[in-house]
Amino acid sequence: MIAGRVFRIPIRVLLLLWIAGCASIQPPPGGPEDKTPPALLESTPKERATNVSRDVRIHFLFAAPLDKNTFSQSFSITPYITGKLKFSWSGSEEVEVRLPELLRENTTYTVSLARDLKSRRGNALAQPVHLTFSTGAAIDTGRLNGVLLPALNSKEALKTADIFLFAYDLRAHTLDTLDLSHTPPDLMTQADDKGAFEFLAMRTSGKYRVFAVRDAFRNHVYDKGVDGFGVPTSDLVLDSSFVTDFRIRMAAAVDTVPPQLQDAEVLDAYHLRAKFSEELDTLSIRPNVFQLRSTKQNTPIELVAAYRDHPDRRIGQVVLLTKSPLISDSEYTLSVLRDSVHDLAGNKLWDSAYQTTLSGRALRDTFPAPRISETSISDSLRDVSQSPSIRLTFSDAVAQPINAEQVTLIDTSKKSVPIQLVWTDDAHLIIRPVDSLRALQFYTLTLRTKAFSSPLPSRAVGQPDTLIRIRFQTVDPREEGKVAGEVGVADSAWKRNPNARYVVELIGSSSDYLRRVQLPQGSATYEFDRVPMGKYRVRGYIVEGANGRFDAGSVIPYKFSAPSGDFPTEIDVRPRWTIDKVNILLK
Repeated sequence: MIAGRVFRIPIRVLLLLWIAGCASIQPPPGGPEDKTPPALLESTPKERATNVSRDVRIHFLFAAPLDKNTFSQSFSITPYITGKLKFSWSGSEEVEVRLPELLRENTTYTVSLARDLKSRRGNALAQPVHLTFSTGAAIDTGRLNGVLLPALNSKEALKTADIFLFAYDLRAHTLDTLDLSHTPPDLMTQADDKGAFEFLAMRTSGKYRVFAVRDAFRNHVYDKGVDGFGVPTSDLVLDSSFVTDFRIRMAAAVDTVPPQLQDAEVLDAYHLRAKFSEELDTLSIRPNVFQLRSTKQNTPIELVAAYRDHPDRRIGQVVLLTKSPLISDSEYTLSVLRDSVHDLAGNKLWDSAYQTTLSGRALRDTFPAPRISETSISDSLRDVSQSPSIRLTFSDAVAQPINAEQVTLIDTSKKSVPIQLVWTDDAHLIIRPVDSLRALQFYTLTLRTKAFSSPLPSRAVGQPDTLIRIRFQTVDPREEGKVAGEVGVADSAWKRNPNARYVVELIGSSSDYLRRVQLPQGSATYEFDRVPMGKYRVRGYIVEGANGRFDAGSVIPYKFSAPSGDFPTEIDVRPRWTIDKVNILLK
């Protein structure tokens, strides 16, 4: 360097260097995608530091740039402090958090970064980060390890990314005045992808109210009717420095939103389709709960049939069949009896969304006769259950009742097997044998298509009188196994409850297979026989009364859950084997 000379770098060169620096965070062309989660390199205070100043500024240094918005969303400190936090950034890797008030004396604090925290590349934390320190000379050392369990009606693995565990120190709160919808928790954590969670820095010899919240608003309180929840069977008594196997089962999602009639359309002179916001209970789908009137003349049009329209693809759509033809270019009003129609959760129709208008042009006055469009059992199928429910779906409404002689089930000796015909609506039929079928036998289901006629036969065309035969073979019991075990309960109070009964469920891991048994009062042993080969999960729970329903508790008002439990591993059922000692502890 020459003394006294100042070297100036052109602005365009600085701009190029800045662009290159920004570009450097991108993955190299053709290279593997960077999926590294945020990594904390350094923090102030240090983990488990004591005698921390009450006006401390909390500092974090990360290994890579962060998404700043997710940092502020994921940050929390417990016990909670009031006021607004201030975040001061140095680049995107380093941040200082200024607290709005002095910390309490001789108090253990936990700063948490939830799994919402993401790197600039969008990679989230695999598990929450906790920083524990104390403003006094000692740190609370109590720990709680637990596990979240999925809701009993859940068919999917538990998704824990937006579930938070709240803990309230009952020595610092009065239960009569504790408002879980407004009071933030004293401690908070999250579970990992397998449902395992841990609380640190708890007071030993203390009592805590612990529960799980699917915190939709990230406001760290429970919002009734919005947040999903899970409550344990009792409060936590921390009678030692370390408590394990604390279980919380998530409650089934509660649907409180009433269904709405959104729209309707004319399909032809005799058919119209009503569109609802969600699926309706099949008991709601009857022609007498709908009313159709000519808007101009205010005259009623009789409805003779109602059925779900492709419920697997068009959820909430119902087709109605009129007795007299609709007139082209005329307007009609469709109304639904609000007290008679409800969704699968029992919510009745929305008071302000039960009526709509519709019209159609150039309406044709004939339509195809109903035909079988789908069956739940195919011809030549083997390994059919000995108590099958054979489902038939028709392309249009079918006149009822059906002559039972037109639908028959016969065995290999040509002997007729008694059956039941159950209509779930006017286009969906279930056929069940009255008694169990014999094992490893062939049966033939015969359907005469003439039996399935339209409620308006003069307008339906194109239905030939043919026979449909579906032949199937029942399962070989030698290819099945058994599952057996015992049920126990950890809480002695439930053992003494005279109304409590054990329920055990066997759940197929790769299908909709589900079997359930409710044990007699006082019995603790169960057995599932004739179980097809495959992998299964086993779980149990306690019910009270005769309805056999699991009580998952509630947050507001606070009510503990009934005990439940899962066998810890999948079981592999093999032919002619009995898998015993599949024991379940409910707690």
